[in-house]
Amino acid sequence: MKRPILVAVIGYIIGILIGLYFKFSIVLFYLFVIPIAVFIKSIRVQRKKFSFYSISRYLRYFKLILNRKVIITIIIFSCLSNLIIREKNREFDNFYNTSESVEIVAKVTSEAQEKEYKNTYKIKAIEINKYKKDVDLYLNTDKKQDLKYGDIIRIKGKYKAPDIQRNYGGFSYREYLKTLNIYGNVTAERIEVIEKSKRNDISFFIHQLKENVKLNAKRYLDEETYSIYLGLILGDTSNIEDETKEAFRDSNMSHILAVSGMHITYIVIGIVIFLSKLSGKKIAKILSVIVLVFYITITGFSPSIMRACSTAIIMLVGGIINRKADVWTSIAISLFIIIIYNPFLITNIGLQFSYMGTFGIILLNKNIIKILTPKKNNDKHKIRKFKIPKIKFKEDIISKLKEIIAVSISAQIFILPLTIFHFNTIGLYFLITNLLLSLIIGPVIILGFIFLIMLIFNLSILKILVLPVQWGIKAILFLTQIGNLPYSKIYVATPKVLVLIIYFVLVIVINFIYTASTNKTPTSSNLRVQYMLQLLKYNIRKYRKKIIFCVILLTFIFVFISLFIPKSLRIHFGDVGQGDSCFIETPGNKTILIDGGGSEFGSYDVGKNTLLPYILDRGYTKIDYIFISHFDTDHVRRNSNNYERTRS
Repeated sequence: MKRPILVAVIGYIIGILIGLYFKFSIVLFYLFVIPIAVFIKSIRVQRKKFSFYSISRYLRYFKLILNRKVIITIIIFSCLSNLIIREKNREFDNFYNTSESVEIVAKVTSEAQEKEYKNTYKIKAIEINKYKKDVDLYLNTDKKQDLKYGDIIRIKGKYKAPDIQRNYGGFSYREYLKTLNIYGNVTAERIEVIEKSKRNDISFFIHQLKENVKLNAKRYLDEETYSIYLGLILGDTSNIEDETKEAFRDSNMSHILAVSGMHITYIVIGIVIFLSKLSGKKIAKILSVIVLVFYITITGFSPSIMRACSTAIIMLVGGIINRKADVWTSIAISLFIIIIYNPFLITNIGLQFSYMGTFGIILLNKNIIKILTPKKNNDKHKIRKFKIPKIKFKEDIISKLKEIIAVSISAQIFILPLTIFHFNTIGLYFLITNLLLSLIIGPVIILGFIFLIMLIFNLSILKILVLPVQWGIKAILFLTQIGNLPYSKIYVATPKVLVLIIYFVLVIVINFIYTASTNKTPTSSNLRVQYMLQLLKYNIRKYRKKIIFCVILLTFIFVFISLFIPKSLRIHFGDVGQGDSCFIETPGNKTILIDGGGSEFGSYDVGKNTLLPYILDRGYTKIDYIFISHFDTDHVRRNSNNYERTRS
């Protein structure tokens, strides 16, 4: 069996997904399906006459891929992960039934996150209501409370289980906290510090190191570049304003705020080039592995950093022991480590973007470069009047631009459906932004990492790098202005999961067909694909009129069904907090919105953050009629000054 670790990871993911979304035991499913499959296998089927388009003829390729060893491995690991995820869900559900009034002994495991009316800490419980518990919680305190990382505290307060998904397709705070391994929130009524933090603890040392880096960075960088620097180098986006995050998202540049393979590639290249001249390539690779392990630790083991660093470490170790590492196995190992640590991380958006972008580059990059490279003219009889001398420098620039564009397109083909599914937007300028970004991102990341090393040791020489780092980050911020151009963000209805699966299958099949049809040294399988394509072209030419008629007829039927056949009347009441909102789908395929929700308190935009995603998740990108019952703030959000003028 080729790449057994990859097969095991696929099985493990299948078990997790079934446990998360279907809520049944996969073991019972296999006990029902396997006997049926064995029975069907035992039935002898009479061989049919040869047919080039026979489905059974091409199903044997699946039989070669899904052989007995592969199927057994998938069954074993999917059963294992399904049992684990079901047990984890049971643990969370049992804890959610904890009584509201709690007395907790816990250790503070983070610094305060300052909110509008409170401070929030992350704590690890030691005892809850005098029973030993080892769970992570969020602790909410008043602004006056000052706790330090590592403090052992006794809390008397109120426990609240995280909220579930309240709207169709909406955000589930409960499922999100599972990816962080957080069991809920505790609001403190009284806090007593039992023991101050121990300075000799390793975790305290690592935490203090990270906090010192942030403190030193804040001292040298201005507020705007400081927050972007933390996101770019440490993957910490908590200090970035929501407007700035949206600007990165609108300009298709949000991926640079999650440390990924691109960041690690530049960092490793910088380390190897610098150290190989001093100590040799092998020592440089060993030191690179040590630096990456330290980097994973200081950045807090985030999924995207774990993926990128673990893959790079496997590649570097392969180079150290003189063995070429298989890229698919390396990626599988890194993903395996993450989902064994926390299986709920499979739903993490950053992890999904990181891995799908990597898959796109591995699968499609070579073929995209082929498409971008014009075919050479082999006509020997053509007379050229002028011969333009070849300039190597010019060719190198064109080749580099092709590589950048190919990588960007390859990644975007796999990331685009996820962007639509999670954010309901399409950006039209991703090629421009990624091309311009590629010219500056490498030096910025390398300088930023050197700046990080100097911040750790608080070297006075780091003042030299302050201006270059700030200019680089400001250049990146300037590129986000592309998101303000017309049609930079187009809203799209949320696609169904089945549509996403069909999309990815089609992309992989088309990529395989293109690879087979353009292979200069074709295998027997490649030749079969080439012959099938030629026969398909012949039949299309032969039956062209019939095919066109069928396409027109099917299009007409589809349009008629979607526009003229009435649907059922559907009335949806969206949860918009304390306000009211009603969305109606009429039998005549019209949409009506009655009230848009709102709030008298805070600056939270209900329409943008709750109602718009809800309507897009329902599959609509436009509203035909809007009715406002009355102009209270819980029914419609409006500018108070304009409203007063309207009333007068």
